[in-house]
Amino acid sequence: MAIRVNFAGASLTKPGSYSNLTVGQAGVAIPAVGTVAIIGEADGGIPFSEEAGLSKVSFGPDEKSAVKEKFVDGPLVDAYNLVIQASKDRQITGGAQEVLLLKTNRSTRASLNVMKDSMTVYATLTDKVGGAKGNNIYYACENNGTTATITITPADGVGKPKTIGNTPVMKITGPGMSSLTITDTAFTVSGASAFSIPFSEAPTIAALVEKINTKTGFGATAADKMSSKLVDRLDRVSNVSLSSSEFTVKQDAWEFRDLFSVEFPKIQVSQSVKSGLPPTATKKNFEGGAKGGTLSSDVQNCLDELLKRRVNFVVPLFSRDSMLDASEGATDPSSSYSIDAIHAATTSHVMLASTTKGRKERQAWVGYKGTFDDSAAKAGAIGNHRVSMCIQDVQIGSTMHRPHMLAVAAAGMHAAAAIGLSTTFKSVNILGFAHQDFDPETQAEKAIEANLTFVETSPSGAPRFVLDNNTYGADADAWIYNRPSVIYAGDFASYLIRLSTEQFVGQRNSDVSPESIKNLLVTVFDSLRSLGVIVADALTGGKGYKDLSVKINGSIVSVDVTLALVENYEFILNDIKVQRAG
Repeated sequence: MAIRVNFAGASLTKPGSYSNLTVGQAGVAIPAVGTVAIIGEADGGIPFSEEAGLSKVSFGPDEKSAVKEKFVDGPLVDAYNLVIQASKDRQITGGAQEVLLLKTNRSTRASLNVMKDSMTVYATLTDKVGGAKGNNIYYACENNGTTATITITPADGVGKPKTIGNTPVMKITGPGMSSLTITDTAFTVSGASAFSIPFSEAPTIAALVEKINTKTGFGATAADKMSSKLVDRLDRVSNVSLSSSEFTVKQDAWEFRDLFSVEFPKIQVSQSVKSGLPPTATKKNFEGGAKGGTLSSDVQNCLDELLKRRVNFVVPLFSRDSMLDASEGATDPSSSYSIDAIHAATTSHVMLASTTKGRKERQAWVGYKGTFDDSAAKAGAIGNHRVSMCIQDVQIGSTMHRPHMLAVAAAGMHAAAAIGLSTTFKSVNILGFAHQDFDPETQAEKAIEANLTFVETSPSGAPRFVLDNNTYGADADAWIYNRPSVIYAGDFASYLIRLSTEQFVGQRNSDVSPESIKNLLVTVFDSLRSLGVIVADALTGGKGYKDLSVKINGSIVSVDVTLALVENYEFILNDIKVQRAG
């Protein structure tokens, strides 16, 4: 039966090590750190709903080409390029070390039917990348009766003519009144001396030739360098008459398929006719590719999937309702999402993941584009210590991006920073910023009081974050709730303690004593202190922790400890007195 343990407001039944960090008299589950997950649209690629799991959308900081190849262009690509190099500050190098890119918009793939004749489809060519750009792929063919020259013009390149066909694979002779049929699964002779050879019994040309040559009246030879090849390359034929004159089986249709596999790997081939070459066709473009729209439910589905693994920050690439984005061409007209719904879903997500039971703690950065008063109201509606809101458009290269890109930069800087180091007064990798009615030079205090995250121009002229802020505004004295960097440090400490002590789960109490658990924890705290996550202050006797106890009650190990968690200086108060020189 289930044994239930009540801890930190949760009823636990699954064995494991669980964490709870308390501040003063108020306790809160403080989560651990991970990587940066970005949810948004892209010009190419399949939506995340069609991906085979999160591992397929995980990228390191050195995979720009892979991201570009998969998603082509658009918000996800822009966000990736920024999050891996988010900082321009000497104290923070680079950006995120792992990025999950979850595409929301449901792109369709452009395709083209290659016709055998007016009624028969020879093959269907489909752009694997997806999106409207695929409509700019062109196909042409020139068939001279023996070979065919195929020209594919990619959407981002020039035509590449390739000639295929007229390559023999094997030759066969047989008695009169017999005919040959080759299907996907068998080599069959009907009429005189009928027989059938399943390809499962003769997977190579050599094996097939050997079996044919055991049949009375039949003879077969493999063409040069073909013996070791698989029988799948044989052209399919139906009721071809055999006689003493040799019949040559070619690989024309296979060469068509292989051409795309080797030369045009971004185009998928679905071949309906597996014999012969395609006929002559004038240059024609693919059709049906579209960027596709995003629904609020698409964002929710991505958030739900992210509950399956640890990340440290989540950033949705949306700053307005879909109607406003569509009016400027920033999303497809078929999109239907609400920024309020996305903010609410993101907030619920980070809180659910960060519960004692969730054990996949994280924070989120979101964007909002609107008036200052509207932005303040949106931040107030979120009002959560795990969600920060950015409100300014930012310039990257020659392009202005909406506020969610500043959120990407903030997440990337936190992912790259030393644990617990804030982004306050840290330079960010953007060229400029703008807002319709907010000026950080004159309204900074107002924005801070509204719990907004924003940048200003530093004395050196570089854009920098003014304050490592979040949308929490309930209690200014609850210091750990008010700064993402402190939550980040608490997350890491909590996770490291839990990860380290979980090795004792499933061990016998006769083998593991409370003292051995305590000794391990001392080692963990030493590591946290060396990393600067906890502070060797006077109140803890220079250790960074105090009041450590380990108690055993049957199968339950209870650990109690107080940590001196790292903070960042925000105010330097210089009380300067002057006097007249004597």
